[in-house]
Amino acid sequence: MSRSNRQLIMALVAISCFSLTTGCTATALGAVATIGATAIQDPRSIGTQIDDTNAVARISLRLSDIEGLSESSDIE
Repeated sequence: MSRSNRQLIMALVAISCFSLTTGCTATALGAVATIGATAIQDPRSIGTQIDDTNAVARISLRLSDIEGLSESSDIE
């Protein structure tokens, strides 16, 4: 089993365990299926995907701190 497949399985198991404690099993299972399908189709490793997601979040936060930027630009 490749490293990325092991990481994917571990991520799915962790998400599944977390979803059991929330009470919204159907929603959580749908989210797990969506995340799993997206992760499998992406050629990057799970770790790289997580790093990229974190980088996007940090950049978005920094951009939101710039006063007047949202009024003068169309950044999503």
